[in-house]
Amino acid sequence: MEQTTQAITSTILSKDIVAVVKDSCPYCVSLKSALTRLGLLKRALFIGEADNLFAELRSAVKDKFLHKTVPAVFIRGRFVGGYDSFQKIEKSVSNLLSLPFLDRTLVLTKEGVVHAST
Repeated sequence: MEQTTQAITSTILSKDIVAVVKDSCPYCVSLKSALTRLGLLKRALFIGEADNLFAELRSAVKDKFLHKTVPAVFIRGRFVGGYDSFQKIEKSVSNLLSLPFLDRTLVLTKEGVVHAST
């Protein structure tokens, strides 16, 4: 369990933008198109159904953030939400990308608040 949590945290912090996606999801395709349009596709990592952590990431996002659908988008370690949430902040993404990555000793709560882990 601890190894899985560490792998999830490491994955979420591995790129500026990390998204859990399905190939068959039209919102996931729209997210990729938006990132392409914004010139950010190379700064993104997509975790698809074939990836080892796909099920674990989906489960963690559902448990921690009550988000049950794909895509599930993280920017610099911060959970954004799905594609609809991404659309709402699309014009501010460059500002979010200027924030430092979350420290690996921090965790996100259901409310999205950062607390130091013990």
